[in-house]
Amino acid sequence: MHPRALTVAFALGYFTFYLCRVGLSVVRPVWLTELISDGTSETTALRMIGNIVSCGMLAAAVCKLTVGHWIDRSKPVKPFVISGLLVIITTVAIAIGGYTSWFIGSIAHRGAQTLGWPTLTKWVTTSESVTNRNRILGYCSMSWILGDALARLSHGGLLQYGISWRWNFVVAATVVLVGLIGIVLTSQKVTARVDFIDEIAEHHADESYAAPWKSSPFWGALGLSVALSLSREAVMEWMPTYLVTSKLLQVGAASMVSAIIPIGAAIGTLYLGKAYYRVPEVRRPKSFSTFVVFAGALFLLIPATRHSLPMMIACLSAIGITLGGAYATLLGEIASSIGGKSRVATTTSIIDGIGSIGGILAGRGIAELVSTHGWSMVWSALGALCLLSGIGWIVTDKDDRQVVA
Repeated sequence: MHPRALTVAFALGYFTFYLCRVGLSVVRPVWLTELISDGTSETTALRMIGNIVSCGMLAAAVCKLTVGHWIDRSKPVKPFVISGLLVIITTVAIAIGGYTSWFIGSIAHRGAQTLGWPTLTKWVTTSESVTNRNRILGYCSMSWILGDALARLSHGGLLQYGISWRWNFVVAATVVLVGLIGIVLTSQKVTARVDFIDEIAEHHADESYAAPWKSSPFWGALGLSVALSLSREAVMEWMPTYLVTSKLLQVGAASMVSAIIPIGAAIGTLYLGKAYYRVPEVRRPKSFSTFVVFAGALFLLIPATRHSLPMMIACLSAIGITLGGAYATLLGEIASSIGGKSRVATTTSIIDGIGSIGGILAGRGIAELVSTHGWSMVWSALGALCLLSGIGWIVTDKDDRQVVA
């Protein structure tokens, strides 16, 4: 069986991970309501939810920074299956408990889920040629993007029909288990064209890959990663809560409407992927234009949601197209180019892990900002931050990156 069959299996498996992960975002308004009904003030409840988001991102950051080297040294199936089993366990634990289970389970869940993407990136970078590598990675990015969209639609639809969010979580965990079984069965029939241990030993002496900080695009990618992670987590985690607490939509409807964002991200990934393969003189302005549109959409989001449904849909679509495209395509391409086959998982983990600092701020930081200044300040600040990070990336995106065959 061709190695690309395992790539498809990994992508589908990562797709199922997001059925569980996005559920955490969808149920935040429900958790908020349950905490308030138990006697907690709205401000305190909002901060408690923010703590869950921040601590979960902290766990994700720690895992991203520590597991890359292990994944680079491992065969691909083992870390992915371990990740999936932990996702299943933590999802079920969240479903059967109260706030303590939500808190601990969410932290463990976010940490466990981070093993999936570096493993997938490692497999694609090692099993594909330079010509196909980034294109395939772009397609694989669609797994989490479309998984995010389907999760919001399915969770939202089930909630609209009165089905408990706890049963939704159990069903999502079952789907992950099916995906893991598919990966294991596929891996047994795949004859890889690359021996991972030999590949690592062959490049181990190459010092250029041991020091990614010597590359200027690496530093631009770090700043970009922090800004995009903060924006991505804020938008993805808090959008349903914003729509519900602003009394615009009910929980189920808010979940389904927020699916516009990942659907737009799928379009953005394809658009930005094509722009990135063109000459730098074309690539940079087209890529940077995504940050300009993203900032503008966030600035307009508050008046749009208050006055016009079509305008709100347009803003959410623009946010998804620009944010998803940049996050899924730019950072993955930079990590692949800097790290090469031998250390792509390590480089991806560093860039993603440092970027998670922004994601940590998207929890309690967003909750505090909403409590003191309101949602308008949140969206405006995120737009300005991404615009500045885009400028920083343009400055550092030079053509001195070394691509490893």
